[in-house]
Amino acid sequence: MVRDYHQNPIRVFLTYYRPHRKLLAIDMCCVLVSSFANLLVPIASRSAMRELLPAGKFRAFFIVMALLLGAYLIKAVMSYTMTVIGHRCGMYMEADMREDLFEHLQDMSFSFFDQRRTGELMSRMTSDLFSVTEVAHHGPENIILATVTLLGSVIIMMHIQWQIALVLLILVPLSVWFTASQRRRMARTNVAVKQQQAEINAVIESGISGVRTAKAFANEAQENAKFRASNERYKHSKREWYRAMGTFMSGMEFCTSALQVVVIALGGLFIMRGTMDYIDLITFSLYVTSFVQPIRALVMFMETFTDGMAGFGRFLELMRTEPAVQDAPDAVPLGEVKGAVEFDDVSFRYDTSLPVLEHVSLRLEPG
Repeated sequence: MVRDYHQNPIRVFLTYYRPHRKLLAIDMCCVLVSSFANLLVPIASRSAMRELLPAGKFRAFFIVMALLLGAYLIKAVMSYTMTVIGHRCGMYMEADMREDLFEHLQDMSFSFFDQRRTGELMSRMTSDLFSVTEVAHHGPENIILATVTLLGSVIIMMHIQWQIALVLLILVPLSVWFTASQRRRMARTNVAVKQQQAEINAVIESGISGVRTAKAFANEAQENAKFRASNERYKHSKREWYRAMGTFMSGMEFCTSALQVVVIALGGLFIMRGTMDYIDLITFSLYVTSFVQPIRALVMFMETFTDGMAGFGRFLELMRTEPAVQDAPDAVPLGEVKGAVEFDDVSFRYDTSLPVLEHVSLRLEPG
């Protein structure tokens, strides 16, 4: 499949879903079923407590509870399918990217490899793409789950008690704003971590491949110092990443936990005024739990998304690098080769370094 890697990164990323769209469709169907189960349980429980218990219909009440338990069982089956199918889809996409990158590297000129270390290229083909599996799997799932659950919960809560639902709608955008502001900081620190990880791989590759030379000239201490310096830079970038992630996670934990307190406080106020009863408050509390669940999933996903897109960005950086030596637009196949080789006034150099060949003319006859 031919791709334009100079497009928007998200658009390029979406093209990798195309060969595996059947797996993605199954995954999304499971997400929808799971979302509807989250919305069904609180409203069904409210109806059972409000209509069946006061009427003494205990048998019908427990039948409803058994059906709700069955709904959670179906949700568990959907969760299993999402885990297996979703991860398989992400794994296939990661493998496709790695294959495209390997084929692209085969087309690169010698000068490209002269300027890059083997360990760095290996890091880009392996560790940088590992988190792509999680992004491809959890990205669509979390978006669909959050959209359906949040919209459904808000609609039902507006029907029960619109004032409390309105307060929740005001608080959620604040959480989204905080998420967006912290994501940029996490993205910067994550790119730095991946750069230092690639550097460590390059130092390890250099140290292991050149161990005979290092021992021959007794340079073990110098190699150890080089690795320690690289390792310290990696530790520093990782500390910055953990600080950014800690600020993000603690802030979102406070925002999501505060929603429950707000609901109980406002619900208690409306109960004191006689405009709300305990059954509605319990229902609201259940919906807030459903409301918070996708928000928490999105919060947890932000770490994976930042890590995965940083790796994907480094993948695109290589895919957008064109070979220094390419065929001319009017190039023709070599065709029949008779064995004679002739160089006519050939000059060659690597970038701006000293020339390798200057005005060389040479003819080699067959044999």
